[in-house]
Amino acid sequence: MYTIFEEYRLIDTLESYFDKKLTSLLDMLYKNDTDIYYSGDFDPEGLQIAQRLFKRYPDRFHFWRYDVEDYIKALSDKTLFESRLKMIDKIDTVQLKPLTDKMRLLRKTGYQELIVDDIIKDVLAII
Repeated sequence: MYTIFEEYRLIDTLESYFDKKLTSLLDMLYKNDTDIYYSGDFDPEGLQIAQRLFKRYPDRFHFWRYDVEDYIKALSDKTLFESRLKMIDKIDTVQLKPLTDKMRLLRKTGYQELIVDDIIKDVLAII
């Protein structure tokens, strides 16, 4: 079994849409029993990507640095206004509920760049 840790730049390329080439790559890796790890921005678009990946690869998918504790570390000063909060309401993955609840409460986005040191430490710990 192989495990892949996508660098944040690779995940950043997803933005709010799935890049077909990246999806094809992830599909091939998944078919070869590769675990898929996701770490992204703490905003509606990042949540949508996390949910899509989780639903596409349910048995090999892992949230990586994508929980309430990391959200708090990644908090920005950007407010989530009502239209963007409504996007969060569409997230129905149970594993993301604590995170979406906290995001609704604080009404702020969080950015992966603010926890990149933790991500790098994680990668270095497994090499």
